[in-house]
Amino acid sequence: MPIPRENIFSISIIGFTDDTSTIEANDILSENRAASVLLILKNFDFPMHRLVEISGKGIVPLVESSKKSPEEQRKYNRRVEIVIEQQQVSKSRLTI
Repeated sequence: MPIPRENIFSISIIGFTDDTSTIEANDILSENRAASVLLILKNFDFPMHRLVEISGKGIVPLVESSKKSPEEQRKYNRRVEIVIEQQQVSKSRLTI
């Protein structure tokens, strides 16, 4: 369900990587991933005034499972997360 633009309070864009390179290289790669998504969102008239964070977290595993091969796990860990926090919209009615 889409979030109405007027209800968006803050947006964070966070990039992640797998563990196949150095920490320094993965930090840069994860930041570049987040920045790439930011550029795409700008083209879609996204409410950028609500952006509070754009960052790279480097290696932070999303998937660690003995049932998945290392390559499958890496595929899921190469990602960007967009976190949208909504304003609390309260509707109350007072009848006197």
